[in-house]
Amino acid sequence: VFLMGASGKLLLGAGFLVMAHAALSVVQQRHYVRLMEQEFLRPSTDIVVELFLGAAVCVWGVFVSASPLVSIHAVDKLACRTWESLTTRAEFRSFNHRGRALGPNQGGADPARRHHVPEVLSPLEMVD
Repeated sequence: VFLMGASGKLLLGAGFLVMAHAALSVVQQRHYVRLMEQEFLRPSTDIVVELFLGAAVCVWGVFVSASPLVSIHAVDKLACRTWESLTTRAEFRSFNHRGRALGPNQGGADPARRHHVPEVLSPLEMVD
């Protein structure tokens, strides 16, 4: 297993070196084209092939050096929970909301049937 990881890292490093060489080749080609007073249109085909080859070697190195995937067993954690506890999200409950600004009826609801909303201090009231 260690050998696979080390060879993958070597492949990854070699791929980066090949791509760096391709980048330097593009810079040299652009400099040469400027000296010849021509217009640089695109890199030559051998540089593009070298770039794609370096990228492929990098991807291969990542695949070789990656550890095997481990399955996630969520069934064990969820087996002891009920359906109601799975669908309840207490962190989304909000008792201090903009509906309070509509007035005591909260948009026309009957005040006698209105649920009790606990009083929450605003940030300005907490300072005092």
